[in-house]
Amino acid sequence: MFNLITVIISIVLVLALAVSAFYYGGDAYTTKTQETDYVEIVNGATQIKAAMEMYRVRNGEYPGGIEDEILGVSATEELLSRLVSEDYLSGVPRGSWTIERLAIQRELVDVQQCLNVNRLAGLNTALAPDGCPPCSDPEYTTWPACENT
Repeated sequence: MFNLITVIISIVLVLALAVSAFYYGGDAYTTKTQETDYVEIVNGATQIKAAMEMYRVRNGEYPGGIEDEILGVSATEELLSRLVSEDYLSGVPRGSWTIERLAIQRELVDVQQCLNVNRLAGLNTALAPDGCPPCSDPEYTTWPACENT
């Protein structure tokens, strides 16, 4: 009986500790997730850009993609698969990428993720309209995250 009571008290204490860790340390978990998103997006874009530059140096021009709507292939998918098959990239970075006129973008989950990425890049997100700048505006071409409008 004593062992049973000891086990129950132990379980309750562990649960209380876990709940308090999430309650008081929850901000640390979300901050690290935002930082991870930012690093993943910037590193993926950097890898693609470096692969495209290496291709240009070796072949004299940037690789082009061929869009085939009938087969459901976008120019970006074809371009990235070519960079992988010709060993310029070891694999396509995680996410849904769009490459148009050397602008490399990854689709973001929501506006909040866009705000977090720009804030972590050291940009004043209060300057952007509605928080996340439009990708079509040339004023925001240096921002790592934008919203297609």
